[in-house]
Amino acid sequence: MKTILLIPYFFESHLYPTFQTAKTLQNQGYHVVYAIHGAYHIHTKSQGFDSVELGGLPFGYGFEKDNREFEKSTDLYLDILLDKITNRIYEDRKAKLTKIVEEVHPHLILIDTWASTDFIILYPLAQKYGISLAFMHLMLSTYRKQHSSPLFTPFLPNEKEVIQKTWKQLAWQKKNHNFKQAIRYLGHHDSKKIKQKFKENLLPDKHQILWEENPYNYAFAGVPELIFSAEELEFQPSEKRPHQQYLGGIIYANRKQTDIDEKYEIVLSQIIEKKQPLMYCAFGTLQKKFVGRIILFLQKLFFVFQQNPPWQLICTASREVRDAFQNTELPNNIHLLSKVPQLALLPKVDVFITHGGLNSIQEALHFQVPTLNYPLNLDCDHVGNAARIFYHRLGLRGEISQDSPKEIAEKIQELLTNPIYKQNLQAFKEKTEAKYTEERVLTLFEELMREPAWV
Repeated sequence: MKTILLIPYFFESHLYPTFQTAKTLQNQGYHVVYAIHGAYHIHTKSQGFDSVELGGLPFGYGFEKDNREFEKSTDLYLDILLDKITNRIYEDRKAKLTKIVEEVHPHLILIDTWASTDFIILYPLAQKYGISLAFMHLMLSTYRKQHSSPLFTPFLPNEKEVIQKTWKQLAWQKKNHNFKQAIRYLGHHDSKKIKQKFKENLLPDKHQILWEENPYNYAFAGVPELIFSAEELEFQPSEKRPHQQYLGGIIYANRKQTDIDEKYEIVLSQIIEKKQPLMYCAFGTLQKKFVGRIILFLQKLFFVFQQNPPWQLICTASREVRDAFQNTELPNNIHLLSKVPQLALLPKVDVFITHGGLNSIQEALHFQVPTLNYPLNLDCDHVGNAARIFYHRLGLRGEISQDSPKEIAEKIQELLTNPIYKQNLQAFKEKTEAKYTEERVLTLFEELMREPAWV
């Protein structure tokens, strides 16, 4: 039995999208193992996958500060400098990854692109044991493109001048960051460390680091990259690189969900009985960082539904957000809950109001639900995802802090009444389902294991 080791980044949003592919491989006789932080073992175990502990952090991403703050350092600057000089994070990660590889004996390792420097550590092990290496990318493409805006920006393809300016700004910001690090830490900056370890571990030039090609993370030439999304969601032309393969928006429909709000079933049955338009609002897994922004938005959203009694709203939010409304008397058409089974609810929903996370968007696309995207985090892919949904007319977008209740209501009304969105969603699903089949995924993985990436 061949073993595939997955090393996802330490966010839940980088774990869930891999489950369906992992299950497909498992059903074909592969042994799938996750190398994850201890807090996530419960998630992989509940889905029937094996996992091993991978603590620590990937090197080259400036995590020395986070590490020392977690350890409650009394002299933060000196401790960070010491860690950079001694390569503490690198050595710790190397020891942990080496132990895992020698215990699991994988035939293929998939490395999350947001921990891509693990490739430098794993390359000598891949040579020694004949292991294939590849990247898994849990976002749309982050590579520099001629005709498309950077993924973490809201611009559309027709905004050519601002797009070119933004690409240049990102390149300058990266160089400026390295320069400031070098000054502050006596020449010890992330890019320099990565170059050193690349050389020490004898990586060949064919896997050179593409410094100018990807402003968001470290990319390596000639290493296969599996993108867990549909190419059709990109701005067109997609400008796919030769080493990139899109797997499609793979949804794990059998995902087990726990801790569902006890009021959910009663609320849903009452709404279905009324046969009124149902909107669903959710903000993903990173709500704690944006509690204030969510509360202000919900005040506007709840006013919209107060003014439109026939519209029904199921909204999920964190405890901090729900507590902010505990003394507010909400109208009967607003239902504020802790958690719902999203995959079971979406087929019954008319409009999904979301933060623009790719997982939520892809689940909405699967069930052909138009999305109204209000990006929470303006420094990640939420804004770019929302722009692409808007561009393909699969939904609409707004500015969470700027849109008025009137603008929010108009956008919901547009999605409810204009048939173009449902038509586009149906066409999108028909095209992608025909293209991204299980057989295609299995063929890709067979090819990956046929010849190790280091050959």
